[in-house]
Amino acid sequence: METKYVEAVISNDELAKLITLAKAGDQAAMTEIIILYREDIQNNSKYIKMSKEVAFQSIITDFIELLTKDDKELEFSS
Repeated sequence: METKYVEAVISNDELAKLITLAKAGDQAAMTEIIILYREDIQNNSKYIKMSKEVAFQSIITDFIELLTKDDKELEFSS
């Protein structure tokens, strides 16, 4: 039996809008972003040297922190 993977498809404009809303404190937008990336986060959590559950929660926490930071804090120095 063939395994089928269903990927969430969202345009760049829709994602940008969700990010803007999440940065403004919209919890529904934040949840939607996490749902969009949930499978990727779960897949990547197995490569971190801790339990998958702890790794997953750590990635989610870091992801939320990244989304809620001020854009000026995210600028990289050259």
